[in-house]
Amino acid sequence: ENAVKLFKPLAEKGKILAITHGNHEARTYKKEGIDLSYLLAVQLGLFERYSPTSALIFLRFGKSKNHSGDSKQCYTIFMLHGSGGGRKEGAKAIRLADMASIIDADIYCHAHTHLPMVMKQGYHRIDKQNSTVRYVEKLYVNTASNLNYGGYGESQEFKPSSKTSPIIYLSGTKKEMSARL
Repeated sequence: ENAVKLFKPLAEKGKILAITHGNHEARTYKKEGIDLSYLLAVQLGLFERYSPTSALIFLRFGKSKNHSGDSKQCYTIFMLHGSGGGRKEGAKAIRLADMASIIDADIYCHAHTHLPMVMKQGYHRIDKQNSTVRYVEKLYVNTASNLNYGGYGESQEFKPSSKTSPIIYLSGTKKEMSARL
């Protein structure tokens, strides 16, 4: 009920692009057979934006100049809650970067490891239609924890997590993306 109250204003403004399932919801599902993320999506009227696994978003907005005139800028975003990652920062960065081996996208968003992180990698994207290759940059974003330290995190001797999540900035006039903590 609290989650519906919290997210309803965002849902009404069309600001929620996807809802996915995470390990905490998986525990509830395993024990009680209830998928809390699914129920949240239904109650927010966003059932079509729910995925029990991952989401690939095609986000179009703004206006960009191209060879055929004006069109909206398009960003592809691959997101999932994630799993694993290890205790060390390097292992968490590897887990985030490994998302690119699943699908080719512009932006990758991961959450499970609770270490706020932003990084970019260069990539050569093949354009089969034009028989060319072009250099692009991929943006990787890992979100923070939203809970205070304690509970299972403390009992399992995990480090306290920052609660500052990165903010992603996208240009509507040219393919330009960044994120900052």
